[in-house]
Amino acid sequence: MMELLRENELIWSPVVANNRMNRKRTASGVNSYEKELNFNPGIYIDKRLEEQGYAKWLDLCCGEGNALLQYANEVAGAKLYAR
Repeated sequence: MMELLRENELIWSPVVANNRMNRKRTASGVNSYEKELNFNPGIYIDKRLEEQGYAKWLDLCCGEGNALLQYANEVAGAKLYAR
């Protein structure tokens, strides 16, 4: 699993993103976090659910929220949501 940067490291990192990266990216597929960054948010969230029994996803200023919507549809399709 990909190691995430701590906040201070992220703030000072040289990484920049363009519109396609931020606004159109999905969790998995052609233009995805999984393909471009070797990180699938869905797998990460699933692991947290398995370990902790709950998970949260905060999506701030991320454009269209496609990765979150893609994962939400997968969860709804698999009926994994809380009742």
